[in-house]
Amino acid sequence: MAHLGKHKRYPMAARQRRQQGTAWVRLTLDRKGRVLSQQLERGCGVEALDREATEMVARAQPLPEIPDELGMDQMELVLPVEFSLR
Repeated sequence: MAHLGKHKRYPMAARQRRQQGTAWVRLTLDRKGRVLSQQLERGCGVEALDREATEMVARAQPLPEIPDELGMDQMELVLPVEFSLR
């Protein structure tokens, strides 16, 4: 999440309209942290924020590698991407 957070941008139009919400993104990663698939699992109801949640993942690639001790070639995650003006 920390790695992804470095690549998150709050869309200016949503910020100006004071729009907030949490979008949930489903990712499948390979061992090297490459995103094999992603989809918006549950949107927050604000199109610009939902779009940014998936675009953030694209900018952040590759993600950190799956630790060897987990013994996995792929990992599926569902991650919350929160947009808050607090």
